[in-house]
Amino acid sequence: MLSKITLAKKILLIIIALTLTLLFVAIIIFYVGGERYISAEGKKTLKFYSNLINISFKEELKNSSIELRGLVNQISYGNNLRIGNLSDEQKQNIKSYILSYPYKYSKLLFFKNRTEDIFSAAPIKVFSGEVKISFDILKPTQVSKEIQKFLTIPKSNIDTVFIPDKNFTNQFLNILITGKNKNAINVLALLRDDYMFNKFVNHLSLPPNVSLTFIDHDGNIYFSTDKKIVNQNIKIGIPEVSESFSDFLEHSETKFYSASNGINLFTNLKKLGLIILFQNDLTMQYESLNKLLGYVLLFSFIIFLIVFGLTKMLTRQLGMSLNQITDVALKVGHGDLEQQIDIKRDDEIGLLIDTFNAMIVKLKKNYEALNITNKELEEKIEELVKTRNELSKKEKLAIIGETVSKISHEIQNKISGISIWIQNLEYQLQSDETSKMYIAEIKTALNSFLEMLMNFKKFYRTPVLELGNIDLNDLIKNILKNYSTAFDSKKIELKLSLQPGLPKIIADKKQIEEAFINLVINAIYYSPEGKPLKINTIVENEFVKIQIIDYGPGLDMEIKDKIFQPFFTTKADGSGLGLAIVYNIVSAHNGKMNVCNKENAGACFEIFLPKGENNAGVIL
Repeated sequence: MLSKITLAKKILLIIIALTLTLLFVAIIIFYVGGERYISAEGKKTLKFYSNLINISFKEELKNSSIELRGLVNQISYGNNLRIGNLSDEQKQNIKSYILSYPYKYSKLLFFKNRTEDIFSAAPIKVFSGEVKISFDILKPTQVSKEIQKFLTIPKSNIDTVFIPDKNFTNQFLNILITGKNKNAINVLALLRDDYMFNKFVNHLSLPPNVSLTFIDHDGNIYFSTDKKIVNQNIKIGIPEVSESFSDFLEHSETKFYSASNGINLFTNLKKLGLIILFQNDLTMQYESLNKLLGYVLLFSFIIFLIVFGLTKMLTRQLGMSLNQITDVALKVGHGDLEQQIDIKRDDEIGLLIDTFNAMIVKLKKNYEALNITNKELEEKIEELVKTRNELSKKEKLAIIGETVSKISHEIQNKISGISIWIQNLEYQLQSDETSKMYIAEIKTALNSFLEMLMNFKKFYRTPVLELGNIDLNDLIKNILKNYSTAFDSKKIELKLSLQPGLPKIIADKKQIEEAFINLVINAIYYSPEGKPLKINTIVENEFVKIQIIDYGPGLDMEIKDKIFQPFFTTKADGSGLGLAIVYNIVSAHNGKMNVCNKENAGACFEIFLPKGENNAGVIL
């Protein structure tokens, strides 16, 4: 079925298929690339905030430890300090420190050892909203067991942070600042973790689509930017991440997890023994991507329509051209050589049409020529031309020369016999004037044919040169004297510009004369009546240059490369060997030829022959 579809439609289908495929691939790459970009940016955002919160937490604990250490140093003066008997100045220092952070600490406990009293300082918010400091003296047995265990911590210069057991009604962190010796005052600060967490959130400036949650290893939610899930278990508060949470507990390494609406990140806050969950809701980004995809689809559809329309228009024109070419080709195939494709195009199809039309013309000419090409000589010449196209120039000339020599020898033998019979016939018909006229025409034709054979031999034989010193100026003048009648008959004004003192050349005088005569005869033939003919000689580099310029119609540059080929002629009665023989003679003298058209003149033939000292390598 596909074979019945026209070429134009096949091209249309192929282009449509390729366009759709490219658009589809481009859309897939765009969408997948967009998703990956959004995911990568989402992960990058969560990674940034994860690193930032760890740095902020360390800085906060470090600053709190430094502040508490400074407070301990302020109240630790004098000898035999007793916790139960602090001075008003020491209490004022404690009060000032707590009031500078009224919502930071739940309580500060000062002690020296487990057997002594404990001095307690706690901020209390009264009904008016003002924060006041409550001081109290406690026995070790009056504090919770969890606090009692800190009283037994070995004294050292190392500040320690502890997280207590979970207590939903009073969430806090414990910072223990120990003195420098056994009599120094120690302080246990109960830091409110909601204060610290809120400070983190404010410091992070999280975007609306990013949420932050602190979870212990049992899945209990300590803190979250979503206040509704605080104090709940993760399975109840955030059930969609419970499976990812279980997986994270097994590996305990920072890890990203894909969610239905974005990216989740679990990481450890090891100092507190907590797990941080960042949730990046990428819904808006995906909606923007989908919206952009809609525009891309619309743009792709517009591109497809444009490509389809252009392809349809071009293939329609192509189809019309191909249909006409096919019709003409079928008619030509059936022998109708009068057909031509009447289509003008400036593309490859136009070139094909022009070539096809030219081929039809050539076929017609060849067909007509074949009907009259029956003679043995013409067949031999055609055979020589074919052989010339297959061999190198020297091989071609050798083979063709040998063949022409054999043919001409046979023809000369036959012509010699014919000449004898013509002489006899002329003798017998002396009184018949009509017969004598016909016999004279036959003799003229035979002589012309013999002259053509001699030209064949000259062209296809490598010239054998008899070298000598030649003055070109004198040679040209002598030759031109013999053609003064021809110049006068066409009223041609001869203009000579021969360089004085022109260097002599080493050449075969007869060969050079023959070459120059051929060019002069050619110039006279094409010169209009009453127009000048210029002949110049000049030294140019290592050559002596001869210029022959006529004022005829000039040379068609399209045939410039053919004029020195044998059998090529623009004359109605020419053999096509004159310029070829000239070219062979010049080449045999290590010279070169050039042909061009001169402005405000006609054709210009130029011969370059080496000066005498530069022509030692001519063929002998």
